[in-house]
Amino acid sequence: VVIGTTAYVADENNALVILNVIQPDFIPELSRYQTSNGVVKLLVDDGIAYTAEGKSGLVSYDVSDPFNISKLDSISELRNGEILEDARWLEKKGDIIYVADSKGGIEVINASDPSDLKHVRSVLTDVRPNGMDLSGNVLYVVNRSGRRLIAMGLGNNPRNPRQISSVGIGANTRRVTVVGQTAITANDDGFEFVDVTLRDNMFVDRVFDLGGRGGEAT
Repeated sequence: VVIGTTAYVADENNALVILNVIQPDFIPELSRYQTSNGVVKLLVDDGIAYTAEGKSGLVSYDVSDPFNISKLDSISELRNGEILEDARWLEKKGDIIYVADSKGGIEVINASDPSDLKHVRSVLTDVRPNGMDLSGNVLYVVNRSGRRLIAMGLGNNPRNPRQISSVGIGANTRRVTVVGQTAITANDDGFEFVDVTLRDNMFVDRVFDLGGRGGEAT
C-alpha cells in the first residue's frame, strides 16, 4: 500500500514493513514490526494498519509515526465461540472490516476503536472464500469450494451484509477485482470477465484462456 511517499509492505516472512519511496532509486526502510505470523493482506486507513495474519486473525497497528509501529489489538476468537482459523483477505467499509477466512466464512469486525476490535457476526459460513473485492455497497466473494462468485449487498447497514446473487465461475479461481461494471476473476488457466451491471443477474461475459499461464487480477 502506497500513501504519498510512504509504502506499507505486507511481508509473509512475519513482518510489517514501512518504506520511504520518495526516490525510486533509493528506498530506505523506516521501520519494521515482527509479527506472529506472515502478513498476507494489508489495509491502511487514517494512520492505522490492519493486517490479515493467518491463524493470528485480524491485527491492528498504529502507523501514524512511520518510524515507530505499535500493535493495538488482534482478534481471532469470535463471539460465537468459533476461531478465525486462516485470515487471508480484508476489505473495509467505514468502521467495518470484512475478514475472509480461507477455512470458511466471512467475519464482520467492528473497528470503530482500532485498539478494541469486536466481532459482530459471521456470514457465508458454508463458503470457503478465495478472494474478495469491495465495490461501492457490494462485496464480491470468490467461493473456492462452490466455484461461484457471490455478490453481498451492504445497503445501509454494513454490519449485516446479505447475499444478492451468485454466478458460476471456473475451478481454482483465487482472486477477483472489480473495475466499473466488470468483475475480473483469475484462475490457473486465465481470466473470466463477469458482467455485474445487474447485481441480481450477473453472468460470465468473456473467458480468456492463457493455456495454464493464468495470474492474478490487479
